[in-house]
Amino acid sequence: MPNRSNFLRSLSKLLDEARQSREDTHYLLFVDLDHFKQVNDTGGHAAGDAVLIEVAQILRKVCAEEQPIARLGGDEFAVLLPHSSAYQVEWTANRLIRTIKYTRFGFGGEEFRIGASIGATLINRHAPALSEVLHQADMACYAAKERGRSRLSLYNGRRRTLVASLSSAARAKGM
Repeated sequence: MPNRSNFLRSLSKLLDEARQSREDTHYLLFVDLDHFKQVNDTGGHAAGDAVLIEVAQILRKVCAEEQPIARLGGDEFAVLLPHSSAYQVEWTANRLIRTIKYTRFGFGGEEFRIGASIGATLINRHAPALSEVLHQADMACYAAKERGRSRLSLYNGRRRTLVASLSSAARAKGM
């Protein structure tokens, strides 16, 4: 799995490509694990590391090869979805949420259940600077957690307003 700096280079390249295209749409997903602290608290850091490895394998399995993924730190991952529609993003995010939610993570004879909250932000020719794109995805992820965890939220351009469904947002914008 690429490290944070390699992932940020991929994101920067995608931002540059998006700014030169009139039609390309890409998305950035932030995946934050729900209830991960309980894994470390109950099973120790070795259990946490084992769960993170399994989550990385799930991300690789669900995401296409051309969709870069990285662990950003702690229990946070990021996924780039180049040349994607709102429907594709919603499908991928919901599949990740379901797969992580229903996986029983085992370590040292113990079983752990976690979830995933996902924030998404659109990358197109109007995308802001890299740091703001990251901030938008992070804010959307935080909103998903606030709304009950194990869900997807999309940053919609207003700092305090997020929508739950990408496809409904896309329909509203005529995508």
